[in-house]
Amino acid sequence: MQYSIVEYPAVETTALADEFIEGYEGVRTKSLFLVNRKKNRSYLVIMDGAKELDLDSLAEQFGESRLSFGSPERLQPALGLEPGIVSPFEMLDPDPREVKLCFDEVMLTERS
Repeated sequence: MQYSIVEYPAVETTALADEFIEGYEGVRTKSLFLVNRKKNRSYLVIMDGAKELDLDSLAEQFGESRLSFGSPERLQPALGLEPGIVSPFEMLDPDPREVKLCFDEVMLTERS
């Protein structure tokens, strides 16, 4: 399998990132850092960038009463990252992470 590496600066939206990957094959993804109501559990959700996230449905699937987007102040200690550069590859860090990594199942089978 051949691949290409596309390097670009940190961006806060998938629309901005799309400018850098136009013309490349594959499923465009987005990484979302979420926290539960009590802010004692964190999730990194990787999903198709074209989909809209239903936070209520996802909270129910995770057994949570509510989910919301985590703040930059929570993201930094949880993953050592800043908004705009959130990646599942950070989960490979050997330091223990208190963040659950979740992939959209449908996205994993998509091809573009």
